[in-house]
Amino acid sequence: MDLEPTLLQPVIGSKLDPEASHSYLLLKRIKDDVFNTEDMHNYELSLMIGLNDFQFCIVNQNQRVVLFESYLFESVKTVNSRVHALMEIFKNNHVLMAGFWKTIRVAFKTHKYTLVPNNLYEETSNLDYLEVNSRINTTIETTHHYEHSELKLVNIYVGDFRILQWLKSIYKLKKLIILHQGSALIEGIRKIQQDVDKELFISVDRGVFHVLIFANSNLHYYNQFSMKSNDDFLRYIMLVFQELSLDQRQTKTIFWGNFTENSDLILLIKKYVRHVALGKRPKELKFGYQFDELFDHEHFDLFNIYSC
Repeated sequence: MDLEPTLLQPVIGSKLDPEASHSYLLLKRIKDDVFNTEDMHNYELSLMIGLNDFQFCIVNQNQRVVLFESYLFESVKTVNSRVHALMEIFKNNHVLMAGFWKTIRVAFKTHKYTLVPNNLYEETSNLDYLEVNSRINTTIETTHHYEHSELKLVNIYVGDFRILQWLKSIYKLKKLIILHQGSALIEGIRKIQQDVDKELFISVDRGVFHVLIFANSNLHYYNQFSMKSNDDFLRYIMLVFQELSLDQRQTKTIFWGNFTENSDLILLIKKYVRHVALGKRPKELKFGYQFDELFDHEHFDLFNIYSC
């Protein structure tokens, strides 16, 4: 039976379909010609869930990204409405509803996380670690961890209980690997950073940006900042330079995000930081020509879920 017409039917439920529910908007969809429904049991599914958006990608047995989709939630103001938007996306996407993946990884975008040295980590104390800096609602939030063994660190973070219960009802035969957006960034950068001097890595998301400092393949700093304007962004970046004694004339600064080299954000930073460059895609993954419509510095976090 040929499943291709069914599994890859056009997505509805977005503004692309004016008669459908407007709980989400499909922003981008890229499919490689080598995508084959008969091989899906060898494919690895990566999901990235934010407060206002959702992305997923599929990697085949040859480490090639064969499908990518990005969505924006519309009029989502509560956890329940976010769950509803996700349900609508899945209902109209038979690829996501397939249950025979090799691996399923689910990463949450959340500011409720903390990093601890692995020699001090106790799994039974996840909640205690998190409550030092965050208020956790255990009725709707679950705690998880990921060990960055090469860095001798453990990232502890929360997931959404309702979303996870719903996903488990879809993927009954698979154990979900629950991750944090930050862990994908940390692992991705760890694999490419080799300079003995400190380098600054910045991943810009919707209203949030992540700042990481690596030197000699070791993580020295990781934090998230909220931003409403480019001026907010600049102020926080300059604060990081000052607090960590980084040299604006010498420190290499690498950016990922949805912008161009000549965007207002990058041009602003270049006025204050000498060595600014845009990041690349993960080296361990392959991309067909179809992905040329994405910049190399886009969706670095999503594509690195695969490495966790």
